[in-house]
Amino acid sequence: MDISMGICYLRKQRGTTEMRSMRDCARITRDAGFRYVDFNGTYFIKDDNWRQLAEEVLNDFDRFGLIVDQTHAIYEYNGIAEADYREYMRRSFELAHMAGAANIVIHADKYVPDDNGYDFDKALTAVYDFYAPYVEYAKKVGLGVAIENLFDNKHGPRTRFTSLVEEQIAIIDKFADPIVSACWDFGHGKCSYGKDHLDAMKKLGSRLTCTHVHDNNGYFDLHQNLYFGDCDWETAVANLKEMNYTGKFTYEMVYGILPDALIGRYMKLFYDTADYLVNG
Repeated sequence: MDISMGICYLRKQRGTTEMRSMRDCARITRDAGFRYVDFNGTYFIKDDNWRQLAEEVLNDFDRFGLIVDQTHAIYEYNGIAEADYREYMRRSFELAHMAGAANIVIHADKYVPDDNGYDFDKALTAVYDFYAPYVEYAKKVGLGVAIENLFDNKHGPRTRFTSLVEEQIAIIDKFADPIVSACWDFGHGKCSYGKDHLDAMKKLGSRLTCTHVHDNNGYFDLHQNLYFGDCDWETAVANLKEMNYTGKFTYEMVYGILPDALIGRYMKLFYDTADYLVNG
């Protein structure tokens, strides 16, 4: 099983608001042993010159021998006009195609409950109708679309579609096309299901094509390194192999601000930990 890193984890720098260049991120990632990356281009997707910025980043990846295996579409739609959000989503899909990604990961929660509360059927229809044009584009260009599992506030009413694996399956099956599949986010699954999260993942079966790998304690979406939370990673990897999973083992580490002197060692630890699990 190949190992991949969500490369934008490295953009933040400790002690400054200035972001690290993607060229430096690529060098650090390559030096740690990674060959594949998950690229989240949402930080520039709203810019008028987004395509030029994308080409510059992709050239840097080529320079360091990195392959973009998956990307992530824009997902924060609150406060954005509907027409603008649809345009940013279109750009996200075009970026994934430009990058040669096998899959673009999407949040299928473009639904807000009305005064009558959460309604599964309305949510399913709303999400399908919103994403159908983008799925059609993906079919034309040979791009996979992976729907990610999300999670709801444990102490509030249901609001987010695909917080349950059955909803993730429902929207995938409604599209009824092999290009639409599942991304299992282990941290989100842990927040939704606690100790039963791996049983939930197995329900996806052959629908599973990609992952977001990180750890937590089941209460907060911490995006910690493996073994820093309480996920049983040996069982998690065994389950992936039993499911005949052929996608990447892809870190999604976020919020990290590491001292420059330690970044290389931390990244090597990420790689070595995953390599121990999936290939050891």
